[in-house]
Amino acid sequence: MLNQSTLVLSPDLNLSFGDLETAWAEDPKATETASIVSEDKLENFDLDALSVAAIVSLTTIAVGVSKDLIVHLIKRALERADKKKETKEEQEIEVVQIPDTETGLPLFIARRKHSD
Repeated sequence: MLNQSTLVLSPDLNLSFGDLETAWAEDPKATETASIVSEDKLENFDLDALSVAAIVSLTTIAVGVSKDLIVHLIKRALERADKKKETKEEQEIEVVQIPDTETGLPLFIARRKHSD
């Protein structure tokens, strides 16, 4: 049984789909859990209120993708990007999960955590 989830990367992460794809491919747990594909649009969600840098489709077998795995991989992709830029920033990432009212499958929105 295949499950389809979607991850939206906020522009404040400064990550492209390629950055995440590389981090995903290098992590055995991630590749065992899901495959990822870049998407052009999001069918069941109105994202007008959100700025979107990338939309990623996650296809899993039987089990869903955890928010912890997504945070781990985004941090890994950010670390790789920082090494290329030779900068070091503290990366606090939050992943918000919103259920799709039509399918019940989750939409994950990843962004930098902002202090309140």
